[in-house]
Amino acid sequence: MRSSRSPLLALLTVPLLLLSCGAGGSLPPSALPPTSVPAPLLPDPAYTAAVSAQDPFLPGTDHDRNGLRDDLDALVASLPQDRRALASAVLRAFGARAGGTPEDGTTLPAVAAYRAARADTADAELLALRRAAVNTAGRLQAYAHLQSRANAGFVAVSPGAVVSLSVGTQSLRPAIVFMNGIFTDEQRALGNVDALRALLGDAAGDYYLDYNPTDGLQDLMEVFQQKQSEGGFAAFVLGGLQSVGTADVATLVPQAAAIVQAGVSSLAALKPGAPSVDARVSLLADRLAPMLQSGRRVLLVPHSQGNLYANAVYAELQRRGVSLSNLRVVGAAVPNLTLVGGNSYVTSGSDNVINGLRLLFPVAPWNDTSLPLWQTRDPLLGHDFNTVYANLEEPISGVLRAKLQAALR
Repeated sequence: MRSSRSPLLALLTVPLLLLSCGAGGSLPPSALPPTSVPAPLLPDPAYTAAVSAQDPFLPGTDHDRNGLRDDLDALVASLPQDRRALASAVLRAFGARAGGTPEDGTTLPAVAAYRAARADTADAELLALRRAAVNTAGRLQAYAHLQSRANAGFVAVSPGAVVSLSVGTQSLRPAIVFMNGIFTDEQRALGNVDALRALLGDAAGDYYLDYNPTDGLQDLMEVFQQKQSEGGFAAFVLGGLQSVGTADVATLVPQAAAIVQAGVSSLAALKPGAPSVDARVSLLADRLAPMLQSGRRVLLVPHSQGNLYANAVYAELQRRGVSLSNLRVVGAAVPNLTLVGGNSYVTSGSDNVINGLRLLFPVAPWNDTSLPLWQTRDPLLGHDFNTVYANLEEPISGVLRAKLQAALR
């Protein structure tokens, strides 16, 4: 009997034979229907700097979806070719914060890379880029708000430090870590590290910045919190804040009620004499612990409020059981009453910021009187690290250098 499947097999065999002989190949390109390629998105030329400056929408217009507002795209395109990649990274970070996007760890490295590449002209150029990105009152408010809530940043500044962090190994060279004070943006903090490098030289070690973001009024609350850990009059002042109440404080400082309330709430949990530990202290301790455990020497160089953080970091490392035999601290403009581990410091008798604190808190005595009361580079205050304490034209910089070199020996 003839199989009932034979016709079906025949039908299947014919196309297979045709394919095997090349008769069933794909159509020639000329016979294919044309495919449409979407046109690349471009920045909107109508969204100029002037239009952007009047735009209430914080993120602005980013028609080409490259992470830059279209007015900032135009700014980058107007720059010399060798600046464009660096400027794009900085503007993308500044613009994101101004547009309401929380800090993602890109701002400080972008600013550091720009400063390293542009050297002498970096400060003026970065200021212009920041002004272009943060160009409305709303964007300024968003930028400041998000900056105040950013975590501490830790960035390698000198070439050896960059290599050490990028490959994840511990160098044998000393790690020299600058810790900034209050009201200091990334640009100024990095400038202070440059001044420290000029004072000691790159042969002394690898330089890092532990950046404490500027928090505006919240910075002052941090100082109160950290001074509370030393007890004394700070505890009295903070107790007074609690008794006055946030509503009364808010009448004196607009929009301060929430800040004071948050500060007082955290302060209420502190006991005088206990070290102040917040997330930024823990993050720096996380960075320093592997360095110290590998036998690497670490020198902390805190300025102003950074000294209070240095005390807290020292106590946190001690709490974790990390050996502190290779850790040294040399402070400048010290608001502390006590110095951890018998470490040394330099405070000018003409530092009017610290002198003002003396009216409220017990503070370690000044130990340098070489500077005049009125200083042209830092009028009235005499407190800046770059232009006062590390200024190579002032004798106080020699005192600071000697203490730093002694700590590195």
